Amino acid sequence: MSLIFMKSFGCADLKFYEMEFIQLAAQSKKPVTGLEKVSEQIEILNQSFTDEQMIAYLDEITPKMCADLVQEYKSQNIDGVLQLIAQDQSIDAEAQRKLLQNRNEHWVKVIPEMMQKQSTFFAFGAAHLAGKQGVVALLKKAGYQVEPVLD
Repeated sequence: MSLIFMKSFGCADLKFYEMEFIQLAAQSKKPVTGLEKVSEQIEILNQSFTDEQMIAYLDEITPKMCADLVQEYKSQNIDGVLQLIAQDQSIDAEAQRKLLQNRNEHWVKVIPEMMQKQSTFFAFGAAHLAGKQGVVALLKKAGYQVEPVLD
């Protein structure tokens, strides 16, 4: 979803942190895995939006929406990112639950097993971090110490 959204920004120079993390891992000869498969992501999108809803959503994205999200992200205000997404009328509460909360809950169940196998770096989209159902709160609730990596 974030990749689709970012493609709609209309910016000539977008920075994809996921690609940078993948390149750093390759340079360090470290494995890269995901918390879910691409096919699972597509299925979640299909369950959350009809084709018409997705096209309408992408049509509604304005440069101001993008600028506001980028500003909140750059200022490291993850709650602000989540608030902007939550107030977007084109994504209903059910879609937000499927796209964010359900996935966050699943990931928090998978993460401990992955950490038991080896030292692990996890990266999440900003909207997955904030709120009571965000990955940070869910990990803390499960007893983990979570600290932000800033700058």
